[in-house]
Amino acid sequence: MERRSRFILLVVLAALGLRLYRIGAQSLWIDELFSIGKSIPKPGLDIWDYLQYNLQGPFHAFIIYLWHFLSTGDAWLRVPSAIAGAATIYYLYRWAEVWMGERVARWAAVILALHPLHIQYSQELRAYSFVVFFVTFAGYHFHRFLIGEKRKHAAAYVIGTALAVLSSLSAAFFYAAQSIIYLVRRGFGPKRLLRWIAISIAVLALISPWVYRAIVVLNVQALVTPVKPGDIAVEERLRGETTFTPAAVPYVFYVFSTGTSLGPSTRELHFQPTFASILKEHGFWIAWTAAIFGFLSLAGLLQLRRENRERAAAAVLYIAVPLLLVLAVNWQNAKPFNARYVLVSLPVYVCILAAGLHSLTSWWKRGAAALVFITLAVSLGNFYFNQRYWKEDIRGAARLVEVRIQPDECVLSPLVWEVFQYYFKKPNLVEGVWAPPGISRDVLDERLRRRLAGCSGVWFVRAREWDTDPEGKLLETLRGMYGESSETIQLTGVEIIRYGQ
Repeated sequence: MERRSRFILLVVLAALGLRLYRIGAQSLWIDELFSIGKSIPKPGLDIWDYLQYNLQGPFHAFIIYLWHFLSTGDAWLRVPSAIAGAATIYYLYRWAEVWMGERVARWAAVILALHPLHIQYSQELRAYSFVVFFVTFAGYHFHRFLIGEKRKHAAAYVIGTALAVLSSLSAAFFYAAQSIIYLVRRGFGPKRLLRWIAISIAVLALISPWVYRAIVVLNVQALVTPVKPGDIAVEERLRGETTFTPAAVPYVFYVFSTGTSLGPSTRELHFQPTFASILKEHGFWIAWTAAIFGFLSLAGLLQLRRENRERAAAAVLYIAVPLLLVLAVNWQNAKPFNARYVLVSLPVYVCILAAGLHSLTSWWKRGAAALVFITLAVSLGNFYFNQRYWKEDIRGAARLVEVRIQPDECVLSPLVWEVFQYYFKKPNLVEGVWAPPGISRDVLDERLRRRLAGCSGVWFVRAREWDTDPEGKLLETLRGMYGESSETIQLTGVEIIRYGQ
């Protein structure tokens, strides 16, 4: 027991160090600024005015509210995410130990401690590391409850699940998987069914204020009524015909294996529209990942099935149910797909990999483990030091423009104008006009001339142009208004183009 305690303490401390290392190196992004806006009240309002209407992580928002009294620096506000990420390692170990055995738990704890995807979300000012922590905490108590159905584990499960949902609504997908697991394993008899209903009602009671707000605010019918691609009116479409794509499934398992900092970056994926072009450019790392992690995933599932079929079925449900529900939402064109919406399944995927390693004989185990950790180390090195995989450097852009902009010049910053204004300390006008597909040059020209009237020159902060200006019409219109650009500056993921003067 003392040896186990030392092991998990060292792994958790190492995980915390990795999550704190260079935590403020990258600029805040739009979603992180959204979290700040939901966590720090404006003058005249209190935190409850914000929390009661916050359907996307009110618990995380409350923690950031308390945290911001000491500092509002980028790194400082991200620290709670790092702490939650490191704490997840402890409960993953405890959960895997109960569910799959102590040796699998050791492998799982080390893999998650080093995992670039988990470290990435542990360094974001968002609630995703919180929800992963709470679903892992709830998962441990859920499996303890399955063994003995003790009240203390039921109570801990209720609290953990409620806090998970109050960190991110994606936790509801995990609860759906656990409902299936409990009722299938324990049976659909009246006693078991009533017990699970009581647990569910307790969770619902804890989150009831936000359930009420969701019913009032969200158009639930629009989210649950089946819609075929193409049936949504053009002006109501989120992104084209539908946000559903079959490529989302292999992509999830790719980033669950290596993170987003190996092979194609998220920016590059937008410029390589076909799977064939991605394979041509990044085939080595895709094949490498598929071979190593695909083999270990299969070996892990087979090992779990040999030991206990219910255990293997539960592992599959923990991954399949959230993924299928998220894809259903994409099919409805309600949300674009993003791997973070199924991040709650990452700890289970790591446990499957750990079971695969454990199933191998001595030399094979060492070789496979070395390949896994080399892959994670390369990806982690890219995450820390390779700017190709970094967020767009809006902070650097704002500081550069702030030093050089003239009083009568303006800034055009489509999509990221709020982030730019957060860092930009001068009173110059900052506009966020963008050019969606299909917009006419005349409409765009009129809009820009009206919004930029009186600006002798414009600093165009161009980022994520596949969303903001996919046809290059902003560039053409600005050239028509101010002539050819006088200067172009490249930063990470950002192009600053100066027009006029």
